[in-house]
Amino acid sequence: MIYIHLQETWTAPECQRRAHHAPKDVWGNRQPKGLIASNASNYLQYGQSIAFNGKREINGELYSAEYKPLPAIPPEYEFYTHPAWGTFIRSKKS
Repeated sequence: MIYIHLQETWTAPECQRRAHHAPKDVWGNRQPKGLIASNASNYLQYGQSIAFNGKREINGELYSAEYKPLPAIPPEYEFYTHPAWGTFIRSKKS
């Protein structure tokens, strides 16, 4: 069974903040602006699923995988994927 997280809804100010934010990796290096889901992460990211070798208990039930959908965003923003980095958010106006 797959556990599916509830889809988040981001407002335009939240999307703008995320589009201009440059996250840091574990060594303190800045990654590209707008990155919301890294391809290199071992943890669950937006728009990605993760399978477990065995089962994981969530809310008292056992699941073999977990999925976190991309958030719902206003029409003036979009997600795009870069093959080397992951999923980004950007304004359609830029």
